[in-house]
Amino acid sequence: MSVLEHRERLNFDLGFVDIGCSEHALNWLRRQGVIVVDGAILAADFPRERYGYHLAQICRPYLPDLFEAWEVISWVDCDAWFQDASFIDILFQEAIAHPADVLASTELHYTYVGGDGRPVTNQTALQRYYSAIYEPELAARLTGLPAINSGFIASHRSNPFWSAWKRQIEDIYLRRYGELGAVSRHFGEQFSLNALLRSDHAVRLFDPLYNYLCCWKTPFRDEDGTVRAALPPYPAIGMVHLAGGWRHFGDTYNERGLLYDRGTYLQADERRVLQKVAQSARFR
Repeated sequence: MSVLEHRERLNFDLGFVDIGCSEHALNWLRRQGVIVVDGAILAADFPRERYGYHLAQICRPYLPDLFEAWEVISWVDCDAWFQDASFIDILFQEAIAHPADVLASTELHYTYVGGDGRPVTNQTALQRYYSAIYEPELAARLTGLPAINSGFIASHRSNPFWSAWKRQIEDIYLRRYGELGAVSRHFGEQFSLNALLRSDHAVRLFDPLYNYLCCWKTPFRDEDGTVRAALPPYPAIGMVHLAGGWRHFGDTYNERGLLYDRGTYLQADERRVLQKVAQSARFR
């Protein structure tokens, strides 16, 4: 929704990979000119211990196949919205000028700190995930580096990275792990992305303000309605990534007005769902 009004000016197409939306929602997208593809077409290749949400992860290296006419491919998670859509044009220009690079950002920003002022880190969790997938030496090296977030990336369709990522995805999601299966497949696409971009493929990093992970440090809306990072000099956020799951959506994000357009587009029943989720999260 945050980019629809800019699409004609910035000259790009919008696609949506459906992994289980209602027909009402899909028809709304089609009326906006969005190209809808069925993520289930990938399901036959990934039959083992597959959860529904995994399709949203599995599909990412297949985007050049799903959208064959597109020169530059960009993935944006559905829990993110653009406050500064002009960055899309910059991103596409960079991808065309540097077709062998993957454009992405790290989960590292000076405002990602806790109440004690220390940087928020998930290195313990990263070590567990990487160790379940990779050999100890590679897992240790990747754990010591800032994670590259897979929620907003872009690259030219000719980049061999897409094929390499596809092979990694197929290995991770089809491999038999035993008791570590759930751990290994959860965010498997992001960990394989990091493994590739920290070894054989070039990454071109952009400012994390254009993939700002609100779960690491909750931003705020100023008096003019601009969403800003919560520490001086309070920079405006380019892309607001409402990561962290339903607990954050129902409580922090909704109540603090961080949804796109403050969530004014939500129907009454949708608001009730968010309120119910928020109440559930408080009592856990």
